[in-house]
Amino acid sequence: MGEYKVKEIDIHNVSLRKEATLLINEVFNIGIGADKLLLNTNTRNGKSLYLGAFLDDKLVAVNFFIAHELLYNTINVVAHQSCWSATSKKHRKKGLFSLLINSAKKKLKQLGSSFILGFPNENSAPILLKKLGFRKIPLAKINIPTILLSSLSLRYYLKAIKKDYNLEINNCFIPIESELIDLKQNEYGEKIEVFTSYNNLVWGRETERQTKLGKLSFFHVGGLQVNKPHLLPILFKKILKEKDIDIIQIIGIQHNSVFKLFRGVQSAPKTEPLIIFDLNENTTSATFNFMIGIKDVF
Repeated sequence: MGEYKVKEIDIHNVSLRKEATLLINEVFNIGIGADKLLLNTNTRNGKSLYLGAFLDDKLVAVNFFIAHELLYNTINVVAHQSCWSATSKKHRKKGLFSLLINSAKKKLKQLGSSFILGFPNENSAPILLKKLGFRKIPLAKINIPTILLSSLSLRYYLKAIKKDYNLEINNCFIPIESELIDLKQNEYGEKIEVFTSYNNLVWGRETERQTKLGKLSFFHVGGLQVNKPHLLPILFKKILKEKDIDIIQIIGIQHNSVFKLFRGVQSAPKTEPLIIFDLNENTTSATFNFMIGIKDVF
């Protein structure tokens, strides 16, 4: 038996993509189609990285890294999100997950990526945090009830902002929302809805959830682009005018500067945290204006 070798996977190669899909379906006992991986990870900047561990030319583990364009102190940068990590059951406990992550660190640093981000589950989080040098940043959430007295609810949860107020964006990584919208609409189609008003933008998707109060409809905010904070209430009123929903849910990174525009922000301990590994940018004092829509699974 030979040794494991890490190679880049051409995600546009149909046979390689099918091989990766078969592996992921086997590991997670799911049945995704071969196009799912392409639609879920291939951002328009074309810089996503796909790594596989091979043994005697057989693919036995994968880890993909979605390239996200971000704005940081008026400069466009790229960071990569770790996702779709899977190791064949026959090849577990061989260190392949760490091998792929460490290989990605070297490769992405050479390519100029600012940092690696991720939203790990309970299985991968201990390895990433304790062995591979990532740090953790908690998430927070806002649930805006709109089932009754929606106008009063918006008036409470959205702070009254002065016209001359400027959102704090120094040393802040801000997603290019149009890129995220393109990515999610390519995967989910019309389920991804976009609302705009006075140069502010909200995008997301509607779901239904069974709760203690019965079945409720949620509008999950995937991303927020705020250019005129004092006019943000108009945008949320527009959403409620066009959609019959019970709760607007906003989940994002805990110290997201957009949260300063809202009341009722609370911790989200049941949501996977953001993890960061710095490559070409020191982000320890930075803020991440990420909402939950940046996750590979939204």
